[in-house]
Amino acid sequence: LMLSQIRKCDLSFVLSDYMKHNLLMNKWHASKIVKLIPNATLQEDNTTVNNEIPIVLYVGQLIRGKGIDLAIKALSRVSEPFKFVVLGRGNDENYLKELSAQLLPGKAEFLGWAADVNQIYAGADIVVVPSRWQEPFGLVGLEAFSKAKPVVAFDIGGISEWLKHKVNGLLVYPGDSGKLAMAISSLLKNPELRQRYGKAGLELCKQHFNQLAYTNSLLQPLQKLIKPTITFPGGSSQ
Repeated sequence: LMLSQIRKCDLSFVLSDYMKHNLLMNKWHASKIVKLIPNATLQEDNTTVNNEIPIVLYVGQLIRGKGIDLAIKALSRVSEPFKFVVLGRGNDENYLKELSAQLLPGKAEFLGWAADVNQIYAGADIVVVPSRWQEPFGLVGLEAFSKAKPVVAFDIGGISEWLKHKVNGLLVYPGDSGKLAMAISSLLKNPELRQRYGKAGLELCKQHFNQLAYTNSLLQPLQKLIKPTITFPGGSSQ
């Protein structure tokens, strides 16, 4: 019943072609679906922190659908030095801590939620997005790019909308922890490549995911819904 009522809305905003496709599959009218371009809030200070040991960062809920266990398993195969920092909380937190203790002894740190997320991003070398579930978009990617950080992620849902393989990061076949390990390892070995991907991500935010694009993508479709009212002499309108 709720779905049928929502279909009657004049507009449905989505963030990705993946989301648009899902609505079409659920009998939405294409003319009522509009892509909203999210605004990546850019930070003025994108100073790179030179870590003695590179930091691989995960940001998000600690639940099964986010695939943090797949990242842990992937990282257990990586021979290069690294530290895995996990920012977030969720129902799987205890399990993930136990798994990390087994597979990544001394290499994983769980921070819970931090007040200054930007500082955590600034200290990272790679951001990993190992989602199992079909991410509608994956805004964490824009957060990483706003700090000029490269992203390694599974190619699932709407992630490829912003993550361009070998341009601003690396896309990996969904659920393949072995390939995820290889992708992370390749960036750990190559600081120059990490920097190049991170700068490309930042440039994408500046050129496409900006305030003007967000405002236009939101307001223009809304303005088309507003029918001008013509007032005639005598007070009548049409």
